[in-house]
Amino acid sequence: GFGYVTFATAGAAAAALKTTHHVGGRQIDTKRAVPGTNKVFVGGLPHNCTAAELREHFEAFGVVSDAVVMIDPVTNRSRGF
Repeated sequence: GFGYVTFATAGAAAAALKTTHHVGGRQIDTKRAVPGTNKVFVGGLPHNCTAAELREHFEAFGVVSDAVVMIDPVTNRSRGF
């Protein structure tokens, strides 16, 4: 699945982008969602990953103002990417 994490500061977003991440035992992919913003795209999430888990993981880099996992409305599981 995939989602987005928005940080309160540009420094926190930059720090999160400098390292590899593992959530639920899987390596995930991070990229800046929109250049010039603090929003980070997170891909390769396990299907059972929740927004709370995503927020908890990325709070190690700074204050997270928003974390969302995209959910498929038909299956109620995280959308694949």
